Amino acid sequence: MKTSLLPLLLFFILNINVSFAQNNTFTNFSSLKNEITAYHQEKLNPVFEQQRSKLNQFLQKEDKMTIYVLARQFEKQQLQKNQLLSQKQPNGESFMETWEELQRREVDILIEVEGFVEKYETIIKQLLKEEIQSQIKKWQTEINQILVKYNVSQQYPTQRHFAKHGYGHWSNPAYFLLWNAEKPVSNEAAAETGSSVFPNPAKSEQSIQFYLSESQKVEIQLLDAQGKLQKILVKKDFPEGNHVLTIPLQDLANGLYFYKIISLQQVMMKKIVKE
Repeated sequence: MKTSLLPLLLFFILNINVSFAQNNTFTNFSSLKNEITAYHQEKLNPVFEQQRSKLNQFLQKEDKMTIYVLARQFEKQQLQKNQLLSQKQPNGESFMETWEELQRREVDILIEVEGFVEKYETIIKQLLKEEIQSQIKKWQTEINQILVKYNVSQQYPTQRHFAKHGYGHWSNPAYFLLWNAEKPVSNEAAAETGSSVFPNPAKSEQSIQFYLSESQKVEIQLLDAQGKLQKILVKKDFPEGNHVLTIPLQDLANGLYFYKIISLQQVMMKKIVKE
């Protein structure tokens, strides 16, 4: 699964806006944006696809699944933000409330991902910096040459990420982990994951991941801290394989709860915290 590149490219596009505003020149903005975007797709994408593929070889199987689901959640947040921005006549107050909620959910996901960043810090540093130093310097030089062609006086972009690393959002290990996240496909890998819930604690929604070795009916219950049934979240037939369900939490009071996952094979309990 490939996470949309739009959030990554937006980092660069926003910086182009700043540079042009400083020069009071907007006539060539579209051409510059298109050339920079094409450069990213041609030069940067193949390198980072290769480095991200290498990272998959070092991820533990259970971590692969969790990162994959987090990447799906992140992609969903990005899509909702883009849809919000595309509204022709957004209501000011409603727009800001929705935007802030989407931002908060995105932060929750990134906080969860930071745990994996720390766990795989050494290999991420090797893949993002040590192995591609020569490419980074070349990107910096060539992109600044493009800017000179468009008479952009200040080196682009001014933000420290590109100045330091040469590739914007990709320099953030959390985004690197979420990008091109690979879903485990083998039954062996899936079986080892059992079931998991994330993020945990959560504020607005959670994802439940579980694996079935055969098609069967599954019931997922929500219990309070004393084990009393609050509601039946899901009760239906599922095919064999991995499954990920998104559970909304907005109507729940803050506190401790349990998910009870009932299948033909077993009954699993997962403790969760609603903040």
